[in-house]
Amino acid sequence: MGSRPPPPPPTGSWPTGDPSDSSHSSSSDGVPIGLWIIVAVGFLGAFLSFLGSMTLISTGYGVIGIVVLGLAALEIVVLVGLLAFRFWAYAVALVVFSLGVVIDLATFDFLGFVINLSIICYLFVISNRYE
Repeated sequence: MGSRPPPPPPTGSWPTGDPSDSSHSSSSDGVPIGLWIIVAVGFLGAFLSFLGSMTLISTGYGVIGIVVLGLAALEIVVLVGLLAFRFWAYAVALVVFSLGVVIDLATFDFLGFVINLSIICYLFVISNRYE
């Protein structure tokens, strides 16, 4: 009983390396899964910030609530910009996550520090995708 190689796949389903071949998606196309995760968690954070801002506004802390609401809106704009591979969003995200690292160090928040630093490193890894 000898082993036989598997039969070739049906015509048209094997990646040919031809850039015009749309039967497969290379790793350089589309949004990387890591960025989708960052953006999904960011949208969750923006939603929670929105809820917090509404609570602040309704309990008499209107100015602080409006500031938090504005920051949540800015976060959503930056997250959409990251998905669209806009350089301005990349730059703003690096600044914000870097500030997060500093704040996490100052408050001894090790988990927040690791998460923010990981996001910064990941953004550097995919930096070639931003215009």
